[in-house]
Amino acid sequence: GGGGAPPPADPDPSPPPPDPDPPPPPRTAPDAAFNHDATCADGLCRALTGEPVTFQDTSTGGIASRRWDFGYDTVRSRSGSTVAHSWSSPGFYEVSLSVENELGHSTRSQVFLVEAGDPAGSCRSDPQTLCLLHSRYQVRAHWWTGDGRNGVGHVVRAGTDESGLLWFFAPSNWEVLVKVLDGSAENGHVWVYGASTTDVGYVVSVTDTATGAMREYRNEPGHEAPAIVSATAFPADAGLPGRDRPAGQAPFPESGSCRAGSDTLCLRDGRFELTVDWRTTDGRLGPGRTSRPRSVESGLFWYFSPLNWEMLVKVVDGTAMNGNFWLCVASATDVGFELTVRDTATGLVKVYTKDAGSPAPAIIDMGAFPERAPPA
Repeated sequence: GGGGAPPPADPDPSPPPPDPDPPPPPRTAPDAAFNHDATCADGLCRALTGEPVTFQDTSTGGIASRRWDFGYDTVRSRSGSTVAHSWSSPGFYEVSLSVENELGHSTRSQVFLVEAGDPAGSCRSDPQTLCLLHSRYQVRAHWWTGDGRNGVGHVVRAGTDESGLLWFFAPSNWEVLVKVLDGSAENGHVWVYGASTTDVGYVVSVTDTATGAMREYRNEPGHEAPAIVSATAFPADAGLPGRDRPAGQAPFPESGSCRAGSDTLCLRDGRFELTVDWRTTDGRLGPGRTSRPRSVESGLFWYFSPLNWEMLVKVVDGTAMNGNFWLCVASATDVGFELTVRDTATGLVKVYTKDAGSPAPAIIDMGAFPERAPPA
């Protein structure tokens, strides 16, 4: 029979080549995000002086560079993906992380209330209670109007260990600036200074929680509020902490034709440009410096220290009522000043002055700047 061995089987075919690696995802603009080990509630995070908080960058997208900003006491910028920071002085601080690559940039921020790790008193901060000078002095306010409305003052989430702000009607509309200063080296007392950009009635109470002593400062409705200048408000003692003086801070960028600088404040999206020059009775003088916290309509100047705010300025949109932007100024000092305000949309300039040596009344100019330039 014919037969023979069967033909050999075909060898196993070679395995197919592996699939190529998928291409990397397209590079995208970054989206800033971070987490930390502090406790937060209602949009406010809390920390204690001297106790570090650890921050971790959790941004997405390709990160070519990053920058951390820990508020006005920042001495140098930080760029690590994980950083620890502690604050030396109580106050409100805005912590921000900015990241960027060739496709864009992104910034995320959170507000921290830093309280005294070694409190000099028993003040406890809450939405209606401002604590100053290492939690020793408690500040609260009650307001009322001539038509029967009334309420309590609310703490603006911006302030230092010496200076704080209260609002009555809206968080962006700051009404009262209060300062509690250690003047023990000058006259053995703690000083209380204050200023209000309102003609609303109010009582501001300042309590020394270490002794129980309280001072009240009042304005009746319908009157432009005078400055509070009390250089003997409370006797000083050894329980007051020493003052740490942070360096000045970089200005905020602004839109509009106003260009913010260390001595130029821009309000209303850059429409209004404000500068101030100050002078004392003994001949000292200089430019006012802008302070970091601000809103669309409200801003601050300091003269001698970034912690010691001197002037609160507001440009209120009153165009729906009388066709004008209103200027409101409160100066918590007896220092003289010349405030220059320029409307960059119309070119109109106004100058407001006060002599040195007398408390400054509030300025409320309801016809300060027309919405549109008057016809030629």
